[in-house]
Amino acid sequence: MPPRPPSAHDPAAPLGEQLAAIIAQLPADKLSLGELLDAFGDEGLLLLTLLLTLVFLIPVSIPGVSTVFGAAILLVGVSRLFGRALWLPARLKHKPLPADRLRPGLTAGLAWVRRMERVSRAAPAARVRRRAHD
Repeated sequence: MPPRPPSAHDPAAPLGEQLAAIIAQLPADKLSLGELLDAFGDEGLLLLTLLLTLVFLIPVSIPGVSTVFGAAILLVGVSRLFGRALWLPARLKHKPLPADRLRPGLTAGLAWVRRMERVSRAAPAARVRRRAHD
């Protein structure tokens, strides 16, 4: 049986393959924020949480930012806890996003994801080799 092409909703596929499949399936003109969140699925929510927490690594505190980002992280966490889709106000969920601007950003993010995948795969393999020599 031939191997299946990567799918955006295949949880067994590495995140890089899922992201590449999402980029390939983007429409030419626009898509809504809700459609984008549906395409990313649960892994996308976890990636979103990771991106939202990066703000807290900045040594300079900007008043109000921690409240907004913390509330967004809380919403993602609650949606994951109860196994529900992330709730967004209809105005935000149906907001059109230009795909021609989104594609380069996702492609740049894909390069970073692939780097992280290489590092995360190499680290366990190196530990196994080191234990084998001990």
